[in-house]
Amino acid sequence: MAEHDPLSPKFVKYIKAEYKMYDVFLCHASEDKAEIVEPLYQELSKIGVHAFYDKKEIGWGTLW
Repeated sequence: MAEHDPLSPKFVKYIKAEYKMYDVFLCHASEDKAEIVEPLYQELSKIGVHAFYDKKEIGWGTLW
């Protein structure tokens, strides 16, 4: 929103500057990862869509 709306509220710009923001959250079943989610993530990345993809964002054993 902050990137596309020049009149977005100041707090939105602050949040975007402070935190890693995503355009899309890829929710999927494990069996879909290789055939569906990975190619989708690659194509979204090519066109500049910032997607949260567990394989790329969460390391093995990462605690939140």
